[in-house]
Amino acid sequence: MNTKNDIWHQIKKDLKSDISRAEFKRWLADTSLTKMDTDEVVIQVPNKFIAQWIEENYSTKIQETFKQHSSVVPKIVFTYLSPLSRKDSIENAEMKSPDATGPYAIDPLNTFDSFVTSQCNHLAYSSALHMAEKAATGYNPLYMFSPLSAGKTHLLHAIGNRVLLNDATSNVFYLSTRQLLSPASPVWGITLQSFKQDTPEPHCLLVDDIDHLADRPEAQRDILYIFDLFLEFNQRLALSAASAPNKMQDLIPDLRSRLEAGLITEIEPPDHQTKMRIIKTKAGLQGLALPEDVIFFLAGTTHSLKTLTRTIEGLRAHHTLTGEDVDISIAQKIVSAGTLQRIGISHIQAATAEYFNIPMAELSSQKKARAFSYPRQVAMYLSKHLTPLPLKAIGEAFGNKHHTSVLYAVNRIKAQKKRRNKVIKDINELQKRLMV
Repeated sequence: MNTKNDIWHQIKKDLKSDISRAEFKRWLADTSLTKMDTDEVVIQVPNKFIAQWIEENYSTKIQETFKQHSSVVPKIVFTYLSPLSRKDSIENAEMKSPDATGPYAIDPLNTFDSFVTSQCNHLAYSSALHMAEKAATGYNPLYMFSPLSAGKTHLLHAIGNRVLLNDATSNVFYLSTRQLLSPASPVWGITLQSFKQDTPEPHCLLVDDIDHLADRPEAQRDILYIFDLFLEFNQRLALSAASAPNKMQDLIPDLRSRLEAGLITEIEPPDHQTKMRIIKTKAGLQGLALPEDVIFFLAGTTHSLKTLTRTIEGLRAHHTLTGEDVDISIAQKIVSAGTLQRIGISHIQAATAEYFNIPMAELSSQKKARAFSYPRQVAMYLSKHLTPLPLKAIGEAFGNKHHTSVLYAVNRIKAQKKRRNKVIKDINELQKRLMV
């Protein structure tokens, strides 16, 4: 074993045995050894961020492993290609058009003009419009939250569409948090060099469901670097979540500080009249004319705008396939057929946490205080009756609890419903919120 490739292969193998598979894949899998002599080793990595992370966390271990295999302790130097020379940076250029397709594309239908405003969302709408038109000054980051689907994603896309409308050469990134964490995410090609004049400058980062980071401290540190770049260079950073930063447990202090440093706006669930206007607007965008009684009925089925959108899509599909005009009986059938299939445990957990005013994370905790155990049991009960999932899957969604714990919770709530009116009231209110 005397070639540099052989040595590096063995070193990576040794490192892989000392750390988790996910950690190795994120930081070391795509590295290569480009130079090796007695004084210096040059390791090529995907970008500057990864270089900094490896240097801070693994350089000593790498030196020790080199000594074991080559009897030298060299200086470790990292190199990486500029964003423009990487294939994924070229592919990201396609994201500049609002007509682009793909996992990171801006939806051209979600604009400020198609957003229905009311008292429940006026501050968020005005703040998003200000950021889109006036850059990031005073509003960076913009943090919008609501426990249910109430227009957060629409406003993120609206910011992206307006930025691109004002300057089609703008670099706009829209991602869910899961996409942001993916190794294929375009943001990992961003470095300090990306913000200099000789490379395309990132202008806007839009991140949905940032609360999905709450229980992932390692991922939070990864993403903090990217956020800091946008904030340092005063480029737009807009985020959405189910709750305010101070309600999110397990955030590392630095990330919480960044999220709270800008403007935080809550979007409240729309009232009935606002939902009717939203339904009429969304149906019109899809070329679907709905009678007033259908619009009135749909507005009473859910607080979730995402659910309303899916229902409208179902009605449009029915109209297209059958040629029948949509009436109240068809609307009732579409809603009835889709309700149980559309509700997931995450929706039940979000609604339960919001209703009982507790952090969503407590529904998966081991805490036995009634303030947490009762809502947890209610959420498990609803999950059993409103989803087709088995007890084992429900238990896994509540902090990897055993299926017998779920069965105990379901039976306990079932028994309490017979003798406590408050339990019946809580179940009915949550079912109403979940469109059941």
